[in-house]
Amino acid sequence: MKLLTHFVLVSGIILCSCTLTSGTHPLLGLPGNLANDADRENMHTAITNALDSQPDNTTSTWKNEDTGTYVTTRPLSTFERDGMTCRRMQLQTGAEGEIRDWIFNYCRK
Repeated sequence: MKLLTHFVLVSGIILCSCTLTSGTHPLLGLPGNLANDADRENMHTAITNALDSQPDNTTSTWKNEDTGTYVTTRPLSTFERDGMTCRRMQLQTGAEGEIRDWIFNYCRK
């Protein structure tokens, strides 16, 4: 299994330094065909909300009951790096029986 390191900029404010399996969606860690556009947008919103306001070491889940697609967020810590505020975030994403667990560092410029 080939691993790639990605740097992802979302809406001009979130930088993600993360390692993902080749062929996965770079933000959500799901193969691109397993979540529909609406689910991906809702997952992105759930992750952004967690980064903005969820306290460290608390868990929140967004789930589409119709498709079964979900994301569980858990901010692990908040820290400073190179003048940016960063959060270490644990995510679990699932769609169509595929479940992925990730830990990312997100930083704001």
